[in-house]
Amino acid sequence: MRFFGNSMFPTLKSGKPVKIIPIRHCTYKDVKVGDIVSYWSSGFNRDGKPRFWHKANVVHRIIGKTPTCALIKGDNREYVEKVFYNKINGKILL
Repeated sequence: MRFFGNSMFPTLKSGKPVKIIPIRHCTYKDVKVGDIVSYWSSGFNRDGKPRFWHKANVVHRIIGKTPTCALIKGDNREYVEKVFYNKINGKILL
């Protein structure tokens, strides 16, 4: 898969191929803080307005964890998303 966008710059550059290790039925124990993961986005911005006309597979870093969700953000972003573990579908190998 190729990564596109600038949300993970400088770690990942747009157009760079990335290897994803699939995770099925992700749980709290499958990921750790610092992992770069792919997940299905809810498709909404922080203000609740639609961001995409469909769901998108997003690649960002886990910066924290709760029992029910991972706290995730892009290296080049300020906002943090709460992502339920079952939405995480893979880990990125650098």
